[in-house]
Amino acid sequence: EKKVYNDFGIRIGLQEIARYNWETDIIETIAIIFTAIKNNMPSEEITKHVNNFLNAKRTLNYTFSEAQVNHFKKSLHDC
Repeated sequence: EKKVYNDFGIRIGLQEIARYNWETDIIETIAIIFTAIKNNMPSEEITKHVNNFLNAKRTLNYTFSEAQVNHFKKSLHDC
């Protein structure tokens, strides 16, 4: 029998949801994964849902852009 964290639950960080600006479809995919685990769905089906989640395009928000990071690194090395 599959157990999700030994029946203690799972915490999904609000910071990650906000920083990746997860939309309803991503949250629904996570719900499908947890429901599949809870209902002992075959591992192949769970893997399919997990792969869909992992392959979803995500953009990190509320952080520096790659151009800003590169500019900062260049500034440090030019000193």
